[in-house]
Amino acid sequence: MSFRVKKSILVLSVLLLLNIIIYGISLTITNFGPAKYVVLTVLFILVLLNVVAFFMNEVILKEDLVYVKSLYGSRGIKIPEIAEISYIPLKGRILMMLSDKDKFVFVSSMMDGFGDIVEYLKKGIKDENLLNILNEVRLDVISHKNKMVVLFLIVLNIVVIGSYIYNFLL
Repeated sequence: MSFRVKKSILVLSVLLLLNIIIYGISLTITNFGPAKYVVLTVLFILVLLNVVAFFMNEVILKEDLVYVKSLYGSRGIKIPEIAEISYIPLKGRILMMLSDKDKFVFVSSMMDGFGDIVEYLKKGIKDENLLNILNEVRLDVISHKNKMVVLFLIVLNIVVIGSYIYNFLL
């Protein structure tokens, strides 16, 4: 099974990147000075890296292996060898860290089918403590966090669109 970042998050991120390009074009007609290009470049690079990371991020579940492909490389971990599971709560998502003695992988709750990943792990893990940690996963909280990310991206797109419309109307 293969899991990727939710399409709604991916589409809104690509739209944001396109809107930033249009915003950059609109800045050429304003008199904000050379600082506008520095701000625009930083903003563009940050959003571009996010979009590239979203496109590259993939979780693959095969038999007893969790394989994660990301912008930083690819890494796999065998499910029976998982020694620790922990969660890192962030503003818009939760990162689940799976580790064995030698390495670790991160699985983001922004993956489409995150609940399926958790259920797959529950089937392959025999350690009672690890199963208790997996049972603490609240999919309603994860769903709420994902909705907040989508809402944030929608608002960000609206702000950028409003900004370039304002610049074009000047």
